Amino acid sequence: MKSRSCHITPIVVHGGRIIMHLADTPLFRSIPLSDRDRDRLNRCPCKYLHRGRVLYYEGEDRHEMYVVKSGTLRIFTQKDHRILTLGFQYPGQCIGEAEAIYQEMKRTASVMAASDAVLWVVQTNILLELLYVYPKLWHCLFAVVVERLTQADRKIRYLAFCSSTERIANYLVDLHSNASSSDPEARGLNVTQQEIAEALGIHRESVSRALQELEQMGLIRVRRNQISLLNIPHLTKLADNAYSSEFDRKWHPIYRDTTQSQQSF
Repeated sequence: MKSRSCHITPIVVHGGRIIMHLADTPLFRSIPLSDRDRDRLNRCPCKYLHRGRVLYYEGEDRHEMYVVKSGTLRIFTQKDHRILTLGFQYPGQCIGEAEAIYQEMKRTASVMAASDAVLWVVQTNILLELLYVYPKLWHCLFAVVVERLTQADRKIRYLAFCSSTERIANYLVDLHSNASSSDPEARGLNVTQQEIAEALGIHRESVSRALQELEQMGLIRVRRNQISLLNIPHLTKLADNAYSSEFDRKWHPIYRDTTQSQQSF
């Protein structure tokens, strides 16, 4: 899909902070950019993706980095007809940074638009020049890698230690904690049983049985393409019981707000 100049309504990132420019996104906002480098970033083109459109496939030899301006990206891997969702990227978050830095790497996973999305495109030469001038940017990218590993560790724990019902309870609480972060009181999740199955690596029939069990417990209500959380505290307690200790459910902690991100770096 052809890239073109970006002229759309600004997005809202965590905390209600309006972001209009790439230089103000979480990855770059704590970097003391010169006016010239800030202008270079803000002139990066945008790519528009309709829901379901693939950005790139696993194994492709491409090296741009992308930052989500609006919409949601889904990261996945596929073998034959089986799909496993690895994670999601939301407005203000980057994807493809590893392949942009290490030219020998091919795409390690596939990425598609989970909704209509707009992405800033950062070419490799721009990113590498910024890394050379601003070593602090390495620290920011390392933090992104660390939180990706944390998400992967959480998925391994789901698969290794939780029953199907516990996995789904955890996933629903995670979705509520992240996808609904702009409205903490929101109780409806727009997610299908097939999407849950692909996220957790289990069969759709197992998802259906587990959802029925949670519904009989009075914790959720299942409707077409939507699950309503009726008792979030009890659902969270069920999910937490699968672990020996509490943990932070935020998938992207470095993106929470400007103050905390700047203090972290």
